[in-house]
Amino acid sequence: MTELQQLLTASATREIAGMVHVTRKGYIGQPQGNNSREPRLHSPARQQAFLLGLLLATEEPVKPVPMSKAIWERCIHLLNEAFETYAGLFMPEHPGHQSDEWWRTREVAGPVFLHYFSTGLIASVEQICDRIRAYCVPFDAELVQATGLSASDALAMMDFIIDELKQSLEVMAQLGPKQDEEKERFFHTGDYRRRDDPDFSKFYRTHYPILYNYQLNLLRVGLVSRAKVEAAFPTQAAAFWERYAIKRGQGPALQYPTEESIFDTKPLLILNEADVSIPSTNSLFE
Repeated sequence: MTELQQLLTASATREIAGMVHVTRKGYIGQPQGNNSREPRLHSPARQQAFLLGLLLATEEPVKPVPMSKAIWERCIHLLNEAFETYAGLFMPEHPGHQSDEWWRTREVAGPVFLHYFSTGLIASVEQICDRIRAYCVPFDAELVQATGLSASDALAMMDFIIDELKQSLEVMAQLGPKQDEEKERFFHTGDYRRRDDPDFSKFYRTHYPILYNYQLNLLRVGLVSRAKVEAAFPTQAAAFWERYAIKRGQGPALQYPTEESIFDTKPLLILNEADVSIPSTNSLFE
């Protein structure tokens, strides 16, 4: 945990949240026994929530260290080691002197403990939303009085955020095949050497509009504009941010993976006045 906290303390929130967002997408629909040599988390949902909980207890670094592939893979290794440690709690220190009753107790307690702390919510977003509509929406008036936000409005705002993320990905999907020609021209003509020029941004945007827009959208993967949300929901936004959003440095310190992560209840990371980061879209509804 000490080493993991040191790695997180030195890294920028945007980079870590981005890595979680991208790698979490990579787990969806992938079989456990895939042939990839890339290191994988054993319990992605819980381990990533714990990682982000650790992150939120630290301050944003003044001079962040870039999140390299090697650093990210080290984070994965440390998370796996931390979660694997608990399996040993249910094994005897001196095998051979345990009664049948001793084993029977641990055969029940061990799997239950490991499942509880290592497994995320086993339900689809649609199932969760159905439950919210059935159990919470009937009490919208009471929820508004107590929290300033109804369950109906919370669901609508989450759907809005998901749609914003989807639109960004759809733009990238449309521009992706079209950018190849401009990318080849960019390097073939030697225009890439102009990147240090003061007017490069204007030149790049004018002469390589598809490549520019693609890279602009790429930089915003997993981000949503706070202004867009507030414009769409002017009266509910403040209560929504209060309930579901958090800035780095506001989270409580964590020491063990079995502790509750603040990310489980506040899945929106406020990066600045303009943007929030959504490392996991499913966590919005969980």
